Amino acid sequence: MAYNMRYINKSVFIEALQFDGRNLPEIEEFIEYSNVVSATIINNVLYLIAQTHDKAEVQRITLMPNDFLIKDASGWITPLEPDILNKGWIPFNYQK
Repeated sequence: MAYNMRYINKSVFIEALQFDGRNLPEIEEFIEYSNVVSATIINNVLYLIAQTHDKAEVQRITLMPNDFLIKDASGWITPLEPDILNKGWIPFNYQK
């Protein structure tokens, strides 16, 4: 017999850094310098090539001003538009 089930997402904590069109040093530090292969800003758009957290693959990321880079607990980096970030996550402030 099949049951009708409902599911809810597990709480996942992420770190996020917003790109403002000029803050490349902060982006590189967020990703960790050793993982950045190439980073160029042209007309306030960031074109970034970085190794994945496990160094198994290369990610190609384009960020427009106000877009976010998010990093999950395993170190995986993902670009996200502000409206998508605000729909899926609630700000949580903490100090390292």
